Amino acid sequence: MVEVGDTLHFELIKQSESGQPEKYHSKVLDLLQHDIVIEYPISVETGKQSFFWDGTQFLASYVGQDTAVYQFETEIIGRKKEEIPVLIIKGPVDFERIQRREYVRVSANMDLSLSINGKSIHSSSIDLSGGGCSFLISQQVKVTDDQEFMLSLSLKLPNGIRTIRTKSRVVRSNTVRGNKQMISCEFLDIPVREREHIIQFCYKKQLLEKTEK
Repeated sequence: MVEVGDTLHFELIKQSESGQPEKYHSKVLDLLQHDIVIEYPISVETGKQSFFWDGTQFLASYVGQDTAVYQFETEIIGRKKEEIPVLIIKGPVDFERIQRREYVRVSANMDLSLSINGKSIHSSSIDLSGGGCSFLISQQVKVTDDQEFMLSLSLKLPNGIRTIRTKSRVVRSNTVRGNKQMISCEFLDIPVREREHIIQFCYKKQLLEKTEK
């Protein structure tokens, strides 16, 4: 269930003129009997608050306490002014649990380090999603599928660099070029807030890539 303090990610159900879904994020301020009180949504593209009429429909998603992503349809049903102006949206009737493979995955070159087989190895990521990442390491490092290790990555956020440390699991390893192997891994036991930071980073990176095409 959605909790106070959770970050909600929104996509307008009605597409924009460009044909691309408009994406926003907001924070849950209060829970009513059947509805949710949120801050005015902020556009992922502009970083500014946006105004919406009552009846505007969204597809909302959030990271649950089990670190899975859930989504539901909702709409704005009211607004009020407390210490700050807030919106009221319909609470979820039905949830859909999003499988990890459906996380937004983007190309991302960022510093990371891993502790595996008793060694500390530095590398850089190839891609990133809320569910995991891929990176290159030397073939001299022996890696097996399902092997677990600790991974730290440096995420560039608007307010600075955030280091995220999480247990991870090797999903697959492939020989690529020279003496390198590409490792694809899944994040395990990652804190909810940390996964939210990664998902938000991926949304913004995806939007930037689309606008540059």
